[in-house]
Amino acid sequence: MKNIQVTLEGLSPLEFAYSLWSDDSERIETLVVSFIGMYQHGSAGSGDGRFMAAMVNAGRTAWLPDALIIDLRGLEYTFGNTILDAINVGFDEDLGWLTPTRIVVSPSCREGITSLLEFSKLDPSDWLCSSIDEAFLRLEEALRED
Repeated sequence: MKNIQVTLEGLSPLEFAYSLWSDDSERIETLVVSFIGMYQHGSAGSGDGRFMAAMVNAGRTAWLPDALIIDLRGLEYTFGNTILDAINVGFDEDLGWLTPTRIVVSPSCREGITSLLEFSKLDPSDWLCSSIDEAFLRLEEALRED
């Protein structure tokens, strides 16, 4: 039997950062998880997707935000479905949505993420935003509807 020391960073070279935002009334806390780097194509990106899911889940668990923004503006992404694990961190099939989530994209990932969401039967217009400000506004609207 072998014992191999491992780290989460060993899954992927992607960089990440957390920031916690509050609205003006400080009633809604939103966790922004940002990723920077190149998501490897197809199944080669499985480690990237698992790493992203682990970081989003760790942030959600640590800060228990009311809403979640996954900021992919610094990510180069074309194809690979394991990234869905990061996108779905706020979802529980038995209970429904637990943490409303939006994704901020840029030209370096918009086409790939749009295609992935459509393939997964998710409406990209419900998920994707072009800026952090747009994501905040749409999350505030979603939280008011609940």
